[in-house]
Amino acid sequence: MIKKILRLPLPIFLISLSIAFSPSISFGELGGHQAFEIWTEDILLLIFVSVWFANFLLSHKNAIKPKPPLALAISALVGFLLISLLINIILNNVDAVKGVLFFLKEVEFFILYFYIYAHLKYTAIPALFKLWVALGALNGLWILFQYFTGLHITYYYGPMAIIEPKAPFISGGFF
Repeated sequence: MIKKILRLPLPIFLISLSIAFSPSISFGELGGHQAFEIWTEDILLLIFVSVWFANFLLSHKNAIKPKPPLALAISALVGFLLISLLINIILNNVDAVKGVLFFLKEVEFFILYFYIYAHLKYTAIPALFKLWVALGALNGLWILFQYFTGLHITYYYGPMAIIEPKAPFISGGFF
């Protein structure tokens, strides 16, 4: 199993680990004591997608093939989210900076989906699934450890689990 996991494309392996363990760099606050943080997966995804896009442009291809499943539905959802965000910014229902950052995080998840789809061969899917199950199990064990030991570490504004405020680390929900 470990040999198959280690055969995953390095960018996907690194992104999976960075999502699971959520290391981040804090750049201050957004107001209301909410930290503005850049997560490692944000940086890795920016680098890997930039290289992927540059290679795509240099290859002189007209389109990415095969087309990812749900591409049209995801594009429609992103368009709807953008229109909703703009309307709410105009009506002053949301803080513009927070709204844009949350919107960009949603777009990032979809970019991650397309990136993994484009770079993962069918034979590597079971290995990626096993990696995510292992990281999810690690997440579950950490939560149980905290629960049974009564461990309460705080970071910014709530209980912390593997450096992620107010929740178990992000892999629990994301994976």
